[in-house]
Amino acid sequence: MRILLVNKFIFPKGGAETYTFDVGKMLEEHGHEVQYFGLENEKNTVGNRVGSYVTNMDFSQGIKANLNAPFRIIYSREARKKIRAVLDDFQPDVVHLNNIQYHLTPSIILETNKWRKETKKECKIVYTTHDYQLVCPSHGMFDVNMKSMYLVTKAFVDDMIYKHSGKIINISSMWGVTGGSCEVHYSAAKAAVIGFTKALAKELGPSGICVNCVATGVIETEMNGHLTKEDFDCLCEETPLERLGKPEEIAKTVRFLASENADFITGQVVNVDGGMVI
Repeated sequence: MRILLVNKFIFPKGGAETYTFDVGKMLEEHGHEVQYFGLENEKNTVGNRVGSYVTNMDFSQGIKANLNAPFRIIYSREARKKIRAVLDDFQPDVVHLNNIQYHLTPSIILETNKWRKETKKECKIVYTTHDYQLVCPSHGMFDVNMKSMYLVTKAFVDDMIYKHSGKIINISSMWGVTGGSCEVHYSAAKAAVIGFTKALAKELGPSGICVNCVATGVIETEMNGHLTKEDFDCLCEETPLERLGKPEEIAKTVRFLASENADFITGQVVNVDGGMVI
């Protein structure tokens, strides 16, 4: 299967793209072909065969340097042209969208739909965040966590039920398990992921489909690069294993849950947090 992973950033920046890269590696190890589409940046560590990327907008340069920004965040002709080049060359079976707002814009959804109709290609488009929304304050906590999960499940569940097999693995957080002070909205969204997982596991169990959830602890990514040594050491001290987690440890847990070794595991929340929640 050919899978096109679309993310605003295609270099390690400390956000969701960190997991995207590890999942991409896992897919490749299982025999799938993976390419990436996003913004043009000299830091990019992954990409696509034709080298087609969208020009970045540097908002740090001020308003005058980005006078067309209000129009471009709604519609981008360049984004449509650039992703079309990748679609024509790669011919993906799945286009997985994540974090496309403002820079890539929903224009790429329009172009992908157009490409599917013109080529009659049976390609699934998976919306993982924001859908067609143009205004999304704080990236809409519940959109990112709940709506994205619902849309991904909706895209594939019918085929899974028909085949009477499948694995659905959601990502939550230890704060979804315990709740975090001063992080009520985040904790509530992550707890919703867990509730969705357990309810769906009961509903899809008779169809032979396993649904599980990984609740992550503090993971060592670029997003934590602002921490002082004192803060970093304090987090390690609060963790029984006395260190932070690594992105690949999350990917390995997902790989296990997706394998035949987890065929009799469903409706579970697997804490990968170094013992923070016991």
